[in-house]
Amino acid sequence: MDTFVTALTAGTESYIALQRALGYQFRKQAATLRSFLRYVDSSHAGGPLSQALAVDFVMAGNLTPNGRAICYGVVRRFAEYYAAFDPCTGSFDCRALPRSRHIPPPRILSDEELSSLMSASMRISVIQPLRGQTLATVIGLLASTGLRSGEALRLDRTEVDLYTGILQIRKTKFRNYAAFVAMPIKPGLDHDDACKEPAGGRSQVARIGIVLMAKDP
Repeated sequence: MDTFVTALTAGTESYIALQRALGYQFRKQAATLRSFLRYVDSSHAGGPLSQALAVDFVMAGNLTPNGRAICYGVVRRFAEYYAAFDPCTGSFDCRALPRSRHIPPPRILSDEELSSLMSASMRISVIQPLRGQTLATVIGLLASTGLRSGEALRLDRTEVDLYTGILQIRKTKFRNYAAFVAMPIKPGLDHDDACKEPAGGRSQVARIGIVLMAKDP
């Protein structure tokens, strides 16, 4: 290992330790930087740390345009830190590998696909059937209310009114507003009734998110 790689390794580990001392988990970024070190070592680069070296590393990987932008950004921010120890470090253009502005079209499931997905999720665990009911509930709830996955998973019991069939969404994505969403469940149920296991083998709790059962009498 030559002098440049040795110094770069020491700087990388110091940078990772600093970020973690500041409270960041820094797991993915650390993995990227160590992968970059291995690339520099294997390519026998003699230094200094430059944008061309970083771009070559990023382009050598099988990444999407956004993945390349993220990877390049990790190395670029490290280079800004490393320049304080090695003044020969080159400058990095933050727009060298821009993110893609293309937004893929949403994948909207048909009723048949949604039904198939929920039926399959019910069979996810034979030992713990409640796991399947819970998963089917979440999938159906997302499909029928338009909630974000994080909003559904952060729901608390106090925000679910089974009597009126209304969800109160407090912990939204941007945490700056509350919303009320109607549930596909028969109104007028108290918590005990909702959790009863009927003859059909599926509780009303599991029915909350199942669109196909929204019209049950």
